[in-house]
Amino acid sequence: MDVSRLLSCGDGENNQHRGPLHREPFKSFLLRSYNGKDIKVEHPELVLFTPSKAKAVVVEGEHVHIIAVEHVSALSY
Repeated sequence: MDVSRLLSCGDGENNQHRGPLHREPFKSFLLRSYNGKDIKVEHPELVLFTPSKAKAVVVEGEHVHIIAVEHVSALSY
């Protein structure tokens, strides 16, 4: 999974080209890891990236997930 897809802001004119963290209005989505685990992203402020963008920290309810971005296999709504 390309990190730029998650972070992409698009051109500002076409909301379809924005990454899921930057869509307006925000729509929750699932991150699927290569081991088949799904992590639901309910709000963009519940996702943080390390400075290198290699890992993401995702808060899901009372759980905190740390995932290497290279292990994200799919996004779905």
